[in-house]
Amino acid sequence: MARDEHHRVHPRQGSLLQLPGLRAQPQGLRHPGPQPRARALSPAGHVRPVPGDVHHRGGHRGRGGGRLGDRRDRDRSAGASRFRAGAGPDIGGRDPRRPPLPQVVPGHAEGPAAPARPQPVEARLGKAPDRVYLDDAGAAPTLPEVAEALRNVPGGNPSSLHAEGRAARAALDAARDHLAAALNATRTEITFTASGTEAVNLAILGAAHRLPTQAAILTWAAEHQSVIAAARNLQGAGHAVTIGPTDHNATIDLDAIKSGVGLISIGLANNEVGTIQPVAEAIKRAHEIGALVHVDACAGPRWIDIPKGADLVSLSGHKLGAGRGGALFVRDGVRIDPQLHGGPQEWGRRAGREDVAAAVAIATAMTVSTRDRAARSRTAATQSAELRATLEELGGRLTGGAKRLPNYATATFARRRGEDMLLALDMAGIAASSGSACASGSLDPSHVLLAMGLSLDEALGSLRLTTGYPTTDPEVTRARAILTAVLVRTPAHA
Repeated sequence: MARDEHHRVHPRQGSLLQLPGLRAQPQGLRHPGPQPRARALSPAGHVRPVPGDVHHRGGHRGRGGGRLGDRRDRDRSAGASRFRAGAGPDIGGRDPRRPPLPQVVPGHAEGPAAPARPQPVEARLGKAPDRVYLDDAGAAPTLPEVAEALRNVPGGNPSSLHAEGRAARAALDAARDHLAAALNATRTEITFTASGTEAVNLAILGAAHRLPTQAAILTWAAEHQSVIAAARNLQGAGHAVTIGPTDHNATIDLDAIKSGVGLISIGLANNEVGTIQPVAEAIKRAHEIGALVHVDACAGPRWIDIPKGADLVSLSGHKLGAGRGGALFVRDGVRIDPQLHGGPQEWGRRAGREDVAAAVAIATAMTVSTRDRAARSRTAATQSAELRATLEELGGRLTGGAKRLPNYATATFARRRGEDMLLALDMAGIAASSGSACASGSLDPSHVLLAMGLSLDEALGSLRLTTGYPTTDPEVTRARAILTAVLVRTPAHA
């Protein structure tokens, strides 16, 4: 491939070496800027008169005649008379001209019947509003095994010498050993972090700072935001950074790995569309030219094995079902600079008091993920196939490659907006996502989908459904019915 072809993310995008802002907004999506202040209903200190009532200041006659003080006296006297006669007090000085409040009769409905409202999707489906969670890729529900393990976590400081501190140290060491076993590593190769994002940044920034200045850092346009942002940070500091292109399925271009690259960062699988990346081949090519390899395994290790041979591997607790924490595998012999400075914790790679509970949680979750992985993947593949078929029937264009994580069902809908679909599905009982959870709160289009070559309209109409360990077949059947009711095709969406 020619050099000028290597330095472009997509034919319609600029030079890779420019590394534009991560969430650059198209002109049509920019915030309209400051809006004119609303005109006050009345000047300050003035009470706006309301027709038919008395709101003038004392001494002025209202439209109904009489002074305000006289009117209040009459209302107060009338209220006292009603109270003495046995009626309930007129709380709040209720205007006697208004109709009386409805009386509550025991055993009968309170007040007049409410006006008829349009039937919600739940009523049309004829089922109770049981929710279906289809955002496992955003945050996997905490595993029962994790919840049980957290019940007995010591609360002491692992660096303390007293009994409570020694108990915390023992729990931390056990968690490190369990995670190392799940990754076929040694305990000194495991570093606990606060999150997957921190693990990614520690890997990329920590390794890049030890590279020769002329060595380039390579990643790809459809990688997670934390990877792209870390690369952007390095470029701003003077490092050579290349963002390689991806194809229409978000699969990386392996030809971008060439002489002069000192570090590559590749995802185990794409977090938005689930495409599994050729990690093993990338590791082989990178090591042939002497480059280090960081694998962002935050997405995918619940369903597929992590290929051997990587120098750095990042993990995210909340995507594993741990609910918290992160971890970084650092191959023995690889040196990285810490990004947090202070004490010597975590083999000198990360300063600060260790979070024992988070370490226990992520170690337990990773251990659970290694059990029955093949059987769970088969179940998830069957369920996601049904969801993809429904999305396609409803007019969606399926996204992602044929080789994808088994629990992913993703599509884009022309002339629809992702946030509108999410809100409608949420009200109907489905928890879904419109791309990465780190960015779906934004109205910007997904940088992943744009890197895949989708149009702006398609990128804004994305929908991601991901099943998890607890997802049942009846829930998938119910989800298909809700999707059909909510996303029914109309002439505007045909």
